[in-house]
Amino acid sequence: MYARAIPCVLVALGLLACSSADDSHTFAPPLPGGSGGARSGGVGGGSGFDAGGPTGPPPLDAGGLCGNQIHPITTKPPIVYFIFDISGSMSEAVAGGGTRYSVVQAAAAKLVESLRYVIKPGAAAFPLDTNGTDPCHPGGEIFPPTFGDPYHFDLATGSLTPYGGTPTAATLAALQPKLAALGGKLIAVLATDGGPNCNPKASCSAADCVVRARVRRRRRCSRRTAGCASRSGRRR
Repeated sequence: MYARAIPCVLVALGLLACSSADDSHTFAPPLPGGSGGARSGGVGGGSGFDAGGPTGPPPLDAGGLCGNQIHPITTKPPIVYFIFDISGSMSEAVAGGGTRYSVVQAAAAKLVESLRYVIKPGAAAFPLDTNGTDPCHPGGEIFPPTFGDPYHFDLATGSLTPYGGTPTAATLAALQPKLAALGGKLIAVLATDGGPNCNPKASCSAADCVVRARVRRRRRCSRRTAGCASRSGRRR
């Protein structure tokens, strides 16, 4: 009856890495749907996984079973840290409905829900605490890295209203010590719609920016020996 569960457990063990217990989490995905008889399919029927009943495997002292052992799978999930741009431009409408921010936030929330058992999501946003005299206040954390709680991730990130400038550099500098202290595997996702505009010392016209981009491209090409050839075979 329970032999069918062995391949699933082996696959899960192959995908998940063991770690110390100080930051480990029990891997407890939802039981598959469907139904089946006690001998023909168990809970889940055609899924190939017999969970033993509607609430999971039988208790350890259940009679009539051979080799009734429960081995919880634990993992130390990587932290996926979203850094959302909630500047004024993120309130612009997009085709299909919603705003730039609402579309990005919904996609992030869906990802967190889908990976709720394998990642530990956190979130920050910028700018925060803005007002008429300080539209470029640096951002900060709005949801600490938390395992298995996609609902509150969605609640924390979905309640923001885009406003103000884009203090990207100041926000990343403020977050750097916090992120460095988290330890373990960390993936930072910067979700923004454009360049920062809160540094008065960094500015250029459209023409200047295009020229600089072309110069950088030429310099990269000059360092290559086989690349940067035109379709006619001549070097650029």
